[in-house]
Amino acid sequence: MEVKAIAKFIKGSSRKIVRVARSIHGKPIGEVLEILKFSPANASTIIEKLLKSAIANARQSNLNITNLYIKELVVQQGPMIKRFKAASRYHVRTIRKRTSHLTVVLAEKS
Repeated sequence: MEVKAIAKFIKGSSRKIVRVARSIHGKPIGEVLEILKFSPANASTIIEKLLKSAIANARQSNLNITNLYIKELVVQQGPMIKRFKAASRYHVRTIRKRTSHLTVVLAEKS
């Protein structure tokens, strides 16, 4: 059986989050939580919160948590929030604050 958790409109570019996501894909949950705890990237705290939400969903579905692994971890680009900054000679520079959407699917190992 599979459980899913979704986080949308997360502050941070999808490129930086994918860097962390690639290192944990397909690994068991216990190992993943240890990797994320000691990872210096800001995206690791976001992914850790999402994984804990997925684990809570698995508990609610009466799944054995020790046998769970990350089956799928999808990082998609969300909408950009645009801000403007004054530049020299009456010009304006656009600041694009990127967001992303995360989806985690956990499954039991047989």
